[in-house]
Amino acid sequence: MADVGNLPVEVSGLVGRGPEVRAGLRLLAHARLVTVTGPAGVGKSRVAIRIAESSRRRLPGGAWYAELSEAAPPGDPAAADPRAALRAAAHAVAAALRGPGGDRPGIRAPGAADGPADRPADVPPDGPLPAFPEWAGEVAGEVTGPLAEAVADAIGDARALVLLDTCEHLGEAAGALVVALLRAAPRLRVVATSRRPLGLPGERVLAVAPLPLDEAVELLRERGQAADPGFTLTTRTLPAARELCRRLDGLPLAIELAAARLRSLTVRELLARLDDRFELLAGVIRTPLARHQGLRAALDWSHELCDPRQRLLWARLSVLSGVFTVADAERACAGGGLPREAVAPALAGLVAASIVVRSGTRHRMLETFRRYGALRLRELGEAGRAGPVPAAAPDLAPSLPSGAEPPSDQLADPARLAPPAIGTLSERQLQVARLISEGLSNPMIAERLAIARRTVDAHVRNILAKAGLTSRAQVATWLAAEYPPASDPESQKTA
Repeated sequence: MADVGNLPVEVSGLVGRGPEVRAGLRLLAHARLVTVTGPAGVGKSRVAIRIAESSRRRLPGGAWYAELSEAAPPGDPAAADPRAALRAAAHAVAAALRGPGGDRPGIRAPGAADGPADRPADVPPDGPLPAFPEWAGEVAGEVTGPLAEAVADAIGDARALVLLDTCEHLGEAAGALVVALLRAAPRLRVVATSRRPLGLPGERVLAVAPLPLDEAVELLRERGQAADPGFTLTTRTLPAARELCRRLDGLPLAIELAAARLRSLTVRELLARLDDRFELLAGVIRTPLARHQGLRAALDWSHELCDPRQRLLWARLSVLSGVFTVADAERACAGGGLPREAVAPALAGLVAASIVVRSGTRHRMLETFRRYGALRLRELGEAGRAGPVPAAAPDLAPSLPSGAEPPSDQLADPARLAPPAIGTLSERQLQVARLISEGLSNPMIAERLAIARRTVDAHVRNILAKAGLTSRAQVATWLAAEYPPASDPESQKTA
């Protein structure tokens, strides 16, 4: 049987993501709605498309794709009215099911090919389908009728799947759209992508995280070779590639944008320019979706979907790096338009939107998101803002997971925390500190200075202890405050 549907053709391989795809297929076997969530640039669409593609041969009614970012996008008048947003989204789905010409013949699978034994339940495991929302009642006729007709023409009563890509901007209209689809076809499954769950009964959520480092490096290698067939990773360039992927947070979009720059820059040159990542990784890939053409564009989309207090908190959280608590955020960010009691709800909103990552009582922001927040902080005229030392930091540090940084690490102005200690550093420690300030990892420093990795590890521990700092991120600011730049031939050796 030929594949049925309109899924996008994958023009490049999917690196990694096997566990996520398998998890999505397991969820889809027991639920009618699976929402793939995650931060901007993490690859939600690619994972969802692969899940749909892997399901398609078992779906006589096919697997169908509808891209919804142009349906009531932020700034569009329809975005402020959920009824208008619902109409726009339903129209986009119906158009996708009918095809580019709008009149493609329907594809109906005969009931005999999809016997009763294979029928999924007509209700999700957790209970009956929710009712079509009351607020959408006045547009129900404009939505449910045409949508049901398009679904019937495309899939009949066969088992099928519809992938709704990019739902986060639709708000409650996304939920109403899913309800209309599920009610139109009792044997239909829906996979949605969104930076936050849709919040419907029976929904299953598949959270997609950034790539592990090894897979991120493999993605850089593969996309780098596509951009420049002569590109290779060697034992000399691999440490820089690993550091580049680490500093890009393992975000596939950022790594693919960086790989496109390998036509004109080396990995080391990319790494050296990464402090200006939003300019560096802009306009290097042409796609139909503007938000995928640059790293800043992707984060601008997330920013536009936040409410004013969430935007303000995102900007002010950029003074923190690594792990922080709600109390730390309140001390660092409250005031000036953001009451202390509003910090926790705004933070919860950022977590729900995949902008801040929460683990128990600890929170953190990916470096890329933190740097974006810093840009917004400068636009607000608060670039000099610095949070106070978290009062709870000494008590919280022992309870952090191994390798995590305590909340006191997260201050915008490390020079205010540490006593002048530059005179206590040895010449070699000064060299190491300068290289830390340049963004080099311990393996890269070991290679640059031709010393053992364990020696570098020891130097880093001593530097932080002597300076009274708790993270590498603080070293550059502290070093600039305590010791002006000077010529250091050894630290300038090329690998």
